[in-house]
Amino acid sequence: MQVREQIENDMKQARRARDRVTDKVLRSLLAAIDNAAAVDTENQNRPTYGFDGEVDRKELSADELQGVLKSEIDLRTEPIPTLRAHGRDAEADELASEIEVIRRYAE
Repeated sequence: MQVREQIENDMKQARRARDRVTDKVLRSLLAAIDNAAAVDTENQNRPTYGFDGEVDRKELSADELQGVLKSEIDLRTEPIPTLRAHGRDAEADELASEIEVIRRYAE
């Protein structure tokens, strides 16, 4: 997963540069990718004794990964007009800057 590796490397650089916005967005993005790669374990018959609960994650395809990135952009895009309408421009600007960080990885 090249995009994931790039995000991890960029997150390290953001932490070194103390870029809190980029670091926050990239951590959130990695969590969203991990959640999308999670495997449903509810319907699997596994013994509970000696089972540590760890299950291999599925490998996301490029389309699935781009879908995660698009949904993260959409989550941040939706509230911007409402925030601006209520005079909360600083928060809307922060969301807009978060969107720009995510767009670096979207194709």
